Amino acid sequence: MSKGNETKEEKAGKETVYKAAADRAGAFFSKNICSILASGVTAYIIASVCNMLFCEGTADKLEFITEVNGLRTLGITAVIWIFLCAVVFMDSAEKRLLYSVMLAAVIVFGYLVVKTNGNNVYLTAGVSAVVCFFVYYIVESGYIFKNRFIKNYKAAFFVVAAAFLAMSIILTRHTIYRYMVFSASNFDFGIFAQLFENMAKTGSTVISVERNEMLSHFFNHFSPIYYVLLPIYMIFRIPEALLGIQAVFICGSAFPMFLIGKKYGLTPIFSMLLGLTVIVLAGFVAPAFYDFHENKFLPFFLLWFIYFFMDKKYIPAYIFMFLTLMIKEDAALYVIFVYVFFMLVKKNYKYSLIGLGLTFLYFVPVLIFMRKYGLDFVGWRYGVYFMEGQNKIGQMVLNIVLNPAFFIKNVFSEECVIFIIYMLGSLVFIPLVTKDFKKLVLLVPFVAINIMTDYKYQHDIGFQYTYGSLTLMLLLFADNISVMSHKQKKTVLLSALAVSFIMMTGISGKKFESYAQTYENNRTVYEETEAELDRIPEGVSITSNTYILPHLYDHEELYMMGGSFEKTDYFVLNKSSEDEIDNFTNSDIYSEYEKCIDGSKIEIYKLKGAKDLLAE
Repeated sequence: MSKGNETKEEKAGKETVYKAAADRAGAFFSKNICSILASGVTAYIIASVCNMLFCEGTADKLEFITEVNGLRTLGITAVIWIFLCAVVFMDSAEKRLLYSVMLAAVIVFGYLVVKTNGNNVYLTAGVSAVVCFFVYYIVESGYIFKNRFIKNYKAAFFVVAAAFLAMSIILTRHTIYRYMVFSASNFDFGIFAQLFENMAKTGSTVISVERNEMLSHFFNHFSPIYYVLLPIYMIFRIPEALLGIQAVFICGSAFPMFLIGKKYGLTPIFSMLLGLTVIVLAGFVAPAFYDFHENKFLPFFLLWFIYFFMDKKYIPAYIFMFLTLMIKEDAALYVIFVYVFFMLVKKNYKYSLIGLGLTFLYFVPVLIFMRKYGLDFVGWRYGVYFMEGQNKIGQMVLNIVLNPAFFIKNVFSEECVIFIIYMLGSLVFIPLVTKDFKKLVLLVPFVAINIMTDYKYQHDIGFQYTYGSLTLMLLLFADNISVMSHKQKKTVLLSALAVSFIMMTGISGKKFESYAQTYENNRTVYEETEAELDRIPEGVSITSNTYILPHLYDHEELYMMGGSFEKTDYFVLNKSSEDEIDNFTNSDIYSEYEKCIDGSKIEIYKLKGAKDLLAE
């Protein structure tokens, strides 16, 4: 029968089929329109990431668009969009792929944006906020992280362990490169390189390079924890080992944090996210590039102490408490407020009071020793709160009480606000989200140590004063999320992990490349310089530049170059510092020296009559 001779019944049947198909298509698009749009957004973000990775130039310049091929960008977007839309046609379980890809794409794009623009807190905060919006949307979709691939704590622990191993290696590698390109300074690496070598030789903590005189390091900071770490150093007996040990302990803090999450009743995947967040925290990773310091061991020992105390295993808890106290004299402040938290919030009075008693039993003698022999850190770092002639803590407290406006002005200075954004922002400000204000006692060390002082390094995210305060914030973070709903926990933990990674990248991203590239591009110069330094004989006194001293760690008598020049057997000058060379050559003692090495990076001068250089 010809087309024109169709019966009414046949026409009606076709119309019914067409209408049913249209209705099904309409219902599909109505039901999946959000996923289809999400596929388009994801495809565009991936195309933008490809442009940033493979085009010449950097995206922080408008001229970058001249390197971008518009048709290629459109093609990549279209292909990925079609692929992801095809995924949408599958059952709901397969939609997890779409939203997982979206999450990864957003984080990678944010990473590239902040890395390209360097350490810009406002950009980093803005990008972090956008990432949090996407995380919220993705969690609300209901297709992300349904515990399918992380079914138990053993599997979750394995993921944390793998991340720990990877980050430990990465951090060790790049901090060692920093040392190898002569970017590690006397403060804070030269003093510890000489300290550990002297301890290895004699067991003594007396060094010369810290105060330009023979003096025990314990007169500056009381840190017997070094004797706990010494056997590990003895295995390798090189300064680079200190950086590896430090990286392992920093990243190893993820393990007790994971167990604390489990103790709070978090699911395996949520405990895993908590542990991963610790590994990429900006406040833990960024200061690692400022060489070596005892503070960087605080999270590991503090978190193990907290975990065992929560688990009611009090003997190991007290052992880790003492190990924490051995890190530094002010570590007692963190321990004290942990016990106050457990008393006020968890109602554990008996063992908290025992712990406080043991803490003061250790801390009071140390405090007496430091007040008698140590430096006046209170007057030095909190001098802004003292009137002329004042230097007592009680006077400082009274001044703050009488003029709280001055205190608030200092706490919320621009530098401190930036620091607050990095510290609390990396945990998406959850430590502040509580109705039980007694919990906020854990933030007292943050205020006291970091943001009320006028010593700028204590509220700089790139220095070692972050570790203790941030550890207590992590405890408060875990405690606050433990009472949230399942969906809230998922949103918060994913956001914290993403934001921590992005903030860490904004501060340290370029350092993970620059030191390695610098070394490889100038390998011959650095190797020659090390060989030249190795020619300086044992048993001589040496004065040198702050960046050269860490490489002379195995000499007992080292001094850092300052404004005046005292005679030593050798002077090692950094050729990149013209002022330094000019000051020495114009000094009164210059005529008593002879230049014995004029290298690519250094000049070595020997006092006439001193021991000669070793043969090449």
